[in-house]
Amino acid sequence: RFGDSVFRFTARDALAHAREIPSLEDPDGLVGGLAVARVRAVLARVAPTQLTVLTLGESGTGKELVARALHRMSGRSGAFVAVNCGALPSQLVESELFGHRRGAFTSADRDREGWVKAAHGGTLFLDEIGDLPLEAQGKLLRLLEERAITPVGASRAIPVDVRFVAATHRDLTSLVREGRFRGDLLARLAQVELHLPPLRTRREDLLPLVATFLARAGAAGRSAEPGFLLALAQHEFPYNVRELESAVRYAVAMAEGAPLVLEHLPRTVQDALSAPMAPPSGMHAPDGRSTGSAVAPVPAAEGRGPDEATLRGLLARHAGNVAAVGRELGKERMQIHRWMKRYGIDPDAYRA
Repeated sequence: RFGDSVFRFTARDALAHAREIPSLEDPDGLVGGLAVARVRAVLARVAPTQLTVLTLGESGTGKELVARALHRMSGRSGAFVAVNCGALPSQLVESELFGHRRGAFTSADRDREGWVKAAHGGTLFLDEIGDLPLEAQGKLLRLLEERAITPVGASRAIPVDVRFVAATHRDLTSLVREGRFRGDLLARLAQVELHLPPLRTRREDLLPLVATFLARAGAAGRSAEPGFLLALAQHEFPYNVRELESAVRYAVAMAEGAPLVLEHLPRTVQDALSAPMAPPSGMHAPDGRSTGSAVAPVPAAEGRGPDEATLRGLLARHAGNVAAVGRELGKERMQIHRWMKRYGIDPDAYRA
């Protein structure tokens, strides 16, 4: 970081990153930079086909958003139906997916069409597919091969026209090795495999995403102080885009119409400025060495700001310029003055 500017090192594709201009009004709802543009390009090619798509990525990276974008691009007239496989009761998975006939079991007091039939002509999104029980995996494989369902208690199969998209944050290959997921089902689901990188490895998406979430919160065009943006740039966002949106909405509520400053962010995000900035996970220099931070914020005790020696060193470096010290720490001038008062420091002593 130099002053109020934050630079990111990338070991490859630097020119591609520079050329990409994010769109805040993307018709497919996918907002971001180079990584998102690459996902969008794949979706555009496979959308008109019947290929099954498997989306992999951490929780909160936007897997359902990608599935919805694929459905819109496909032009299919039926509904988009999302099913969380991890929330399906194991004893009712077959009934929930394929439906049942009245009297098929004790509580079946009426016919139910099931999620697959509800998505006829459209797209069925199977979220957290890695949590689907083994027995149900075999039935899903047959559905993918035959494109027909047999409701529980029925005697005839019903043809269905459904586009399948699955997603998970789990390592399905490892689950296959452990005998917890069928390899033949994985092969069927992963006809097209998309990987959504975590937000911490694509910080170039922060500004367009923040602008999008501000607009959603009714604060389009709201100005933000450097410290606010620096904290967002340095926070690791373990819960990814979902966590970023929550942080922005919280800040808008706290600001009450005023410009956004560091103190409006959740404490977990504010504290990011107290820790050294680490390179994105998995980033390495061309020679294979892990990339360290060339310039990192001054270390500080978490939540307490810099210690006295560090603060005096900063004042000496900047010749008593409190604003310059604040920029380096990503803090407002008033916060620097509060710290100086705590330690009894007179900035005039450092001015020439």
